[in-house]
Amino acid sequence: EVHTRPRSDQQVSFSAPTSGVPALVLWDRDGRMLPDPPSPNAALVAAVVRTLSAAGRAPQRGLDVSADSSALNAVAPDGGAKLGLGSSGAVAAGLVSALAPDAPAEGVATMALQAHRQFQGGSGSGGDVLASLHGGLGAFSPGTPPTPVVPPRSLRWAILATRRPADTRALTRRFTEWRRTGAGDTLIAQMGAVATDGIGALSRGDTSAWLSAVRRYLALERE
Repeated sequence: EVHTRPRSDQQVSFSAPTSGVPALVLWDRDGRMLPDPPSPNAALVAAVVRTLSAAGRAPQRGLDVSADSSALNAVAPDGGAKLGLGSSGAVAAGLVSALAPDAPAEGVATMALQAHRQFQGGSGSGGDVLASLHGGLGAFSPGTPPTPVVPPRSLRWAILATRRPADTRALTRRFTEWRRTGAGDTLIAQMGAVATDGIGALSRGDTSAWLSAVRRYLALERE
């Protein structure tokens, strides 16, 4: 959740206590933007500020922005490791939307994706950013807006915790390095084809074909 409220001065500030980000001045009264972030937790905020400034979209003066991502910073039922539910993508989407309210939807998506990718060191698909912006279930391919997909009513969804935390940025770096070798080109193409089959099955309401695609995709992931 991202909220905005006016300030009596001309500064633009941000805070996110649930994410460990204290109150920060993003732009001072003279329009100067946030310097180097004071903590690693503020790195995403700094990336958003840099992206907006590069796009010439400094926000209106006298604005206080706050974010609460506690719903996405959930912990496992046993109180263990934090679950990875895309909180950074959600904050990037919400913060850009709040600071550039007059930007077209496509522009908000582009800036949020750029800021989040900068924050992650150039990695990541951006799927969690677009999911936060658009909501619902959608088919996503880099470079194109999500296409809404309505699943059949017979399907029931569940979230399962593996209880083994993983660093998404580290995993995507390893994946990118593996892709550079060219060793997985055929496998990636096969997985893309199966994913397309699965999306088509969902769109048609064919539960059996969807489950078959899931099984085939998992088999390819194990290769």
